[in-house]
Amino acid sequence: MLALAFLVSLQAATADTRQLIDAHVRALMRKHDVPGVSVAVIEAGKVAWAKGYGVAELGRAQRVRTGTLFQAASISKPVAALGVLRLVERGSLSLSGDANDKLASFRLRSTRQGQPVTVKQLLSHTAGVAVHGFSGYGHEATVPSLAQVLAGEPPANSPRIRVKSTSAPGPRPFRYSGGGYCVLQQLMLDVSGKSFPALMRGLVLDPLGMKDSSYAQPLPQAWRDRAAAAHVGRSGTVVLPGKYHSYPEMAAAGLWTTPSDLARFAIAVQRARVGDEGAIVKAGTVTSMLGGVSFLHFLGPGLLASPCMQTAAFESSFPITGKMSWYRNYEAINATPMRIVDLVIGELGWIAVRLSTVAIAFTIVLSVIGIPRSPMVLIAIPAGVLTGLAFSAPIIAYAAVNRSAAGFNGMFRFVITPLFLFSGVFFPISRLPDPLQTFAWFTPLFHGVELVRGLTLNTIESPVWLIHVGYLLAMAALGVVAAVVTFRRKLQP
Repeated sequence: MLALAFLVSLQAATADTRQLIDAHVRALMRKHDVPGVSVAVIEAGKVAWAKGYGVAELGRAQRVRTGTLFQAASISKPVAALGVLRLVERGSLSLSGDANDKLASFRLRSTRQGQPVTVKQLLSHTAGVAVHGFSGYGHEATVPSLAQVLAGEPPANSPRIRVKSTSAPGPRPFRYSGGGYCVLQQLMLDVSGKSFPALMRGLVLDPLGMKDSSYAQPLPQAWRDRAAAAHVGRSGTVVLPGKYHSYPEMAAAGLWTTPSDLARFAIAVQRARVGDEGAIVKAGTVTSMLGGVSFLHFLGPGLLASPCMQTAAFESSFPITGKMSWYRNYEAINATPMRIVDLVIGELGWIAVRLSTVAIAFTIVLSVIGIPRSPMVLIAIPAGVLTGLAFSAPIIAYAAVNRSAAGFNGMFRFVITPLFLFSGVFFPISRLPDPLQTFAWFTPLFHGVELVRGLTLNTIESPVWLIHVGYLLAMAALGVVAAVVTFRRKLQP
C-alpha cells in the first residue's frame, strides 16, 4: 500500500478543526496500517497549515515532514493539463485542432474517418484512447523511452497507445485514459523542444511556487532522501523493493510533490476560474479544462426535451386509437375528399401546436431561473417540437392499428419511461455500459436532449447538430410513412 498524501480544503481552519483533523488522520492511519501521511489545509485562498504524520519508510526513523515528497500518481494529469492550457494561450496548441497537426514524432490514428482527435478530447478523456493506466518500472527494470511507451515496444510493459474504436456511434464517450496523457506529453515535447520536466517547471511549477515538485523520472539523487517509500502487501507493511517505481509516462503519473504544493496548484486553478487578476491562465481557458456545468444547467434542457416526448406519446396514442376504433371519427372524415396523407399531417400539425405550448412554457421557466446562455435558446423551442414529432409519427402509426387502452401500457412502461431515465436527461449516457450507450444513441430522445441542451447552453457544434436534426427528421418522416400505411389499411381496406 502506498503512503498517502491528503489535501484538505476547509472554510475555517480553527484550532478545534485542526485537532479534529489531527485525531481523524491518526485514527485512519491505525485503521488502514498507513505508515505515513502528509496534510495541507486551504483556508481563504491560502495554505493555512500543513503537517506530516508517521514515517516516510517503515523500519527507518525518518519522519514525514511537510516537505516529504510523495508520488502524485494520476494527480499528475491535472497539473500537466494546466501546462497544456498555458501552451494553448501562447498559441502553441489549439484545443479544437487535430492533435496530429502538431505531433512531429508520433501519429495518433483515429478509427473514425473524418473525426480527428483533438487536444480537448485528450485532456477530457473523451478521445477514445486505449491504455487506462501504468504500473511503472521497478529499480531493476529497464525504463523505456516515451516513444517506446507510445508504440508499446519493449521494454515498455503497456500496450500500444492508439484510438480504440467504441461500440457507441456519435461523439466519443468518456473513457479514462492515461495513454491519452502520454500523447499530450509527446505533443508538448514536439511544440516546445524541451524536456518534459524542464517544460513543466517553466510553465507551472515555478510560476506557482511549487518548489517541492518535479516531473523528473527517475527522481534525482538530491531529492531521494526526501521521498516517501511505497508500501505493498495486504496490510501495507512491506516496503516496495527499490522504494518506488519510475514512470516515463510523466504527464500521466510522473509527478513528485507535496500536499502544500498541490494546495498551491488548487488555489491557482480556483483563482483562474473566477478570473482573478494575475491568475496563471484566463478564466475561459481554465473553464475549458474543468469543463462541465452545474447539475441544474445540465438538467434543465433535458426537462425541456423530455416533456415534448411525453406529450407527443400521450397525444398520439389514446386519442388516435379512440378516433380510429372506439368512436370511428376517421371513417366519417374518410368519406370526404380529404386524403389519408392530409389526415395524418393534420393530426401531426395539431400535436405540433400542443408541443409548441409545452416547449415555450418550459423555455420561459428555464429563462426565469437563468439557465439559457444564448438567444439560441429560442431555437430550442422548434428543436423540442421536432423531438416530439419524432415520437409522435411512429406512435400514430401504431395507435391506428391498436384497439385497446391496454395496448399502450407496455409502450409507456417499457419504452417511454426507460427513455426518460436513460437517454441523457439526468446524466450523460457515457455513464452507461457500452451496449446501453449504443441503444441510447439510437433513440430520438437522446438526440432531442443533446440538441436542446446544446442550443440552450450555447455549446452546440457543427456537424453534431446536423446529426441530431437529421436523425429526428428521419424518424419523423419514417413515422409519417408508416402512419399513412396503417391509416390506409384501416380506412381503405
